[in-house]
Amino acid sequence: MKPVRVPLAADAQIRIPFGPALLPLRAVIMLALASPLALVILGIGVLPAGPRAGLMLAVLMMAFTLAAPTREGVWIGTWWLYRRCGLLLPTAVLHGRAAR
Repeated sequence: MKPVRVPLAADAQIRIPFGPALLPLRAVIMLALASPLALVILGIGVLPAGPRAGLMLAVLMMAFTLAAPTREGVWIGTWWLYRRCGLLLPTAVLHGRAAR
């Protein structure tokens, strides 16, 4: 019997081609949600062009950072969501039932 080779680094993320890069779907969604805020920042006429561009890039980089999974596989956005829902979600299973 011949052994079947299985690649160890399987990537199961959905990726969308964006120019020469393949961006994860999660990153595309987060950047799309942050884009209106970035455009509003660019439209602020009180600030000079340099700080406006810096703030816009900071907003987009924060969105991209929140979309990126960590090494352990925990998504920052999921962690934050579970922290906010902590009072509603059960924290233990006692005798087969969810409990707080």
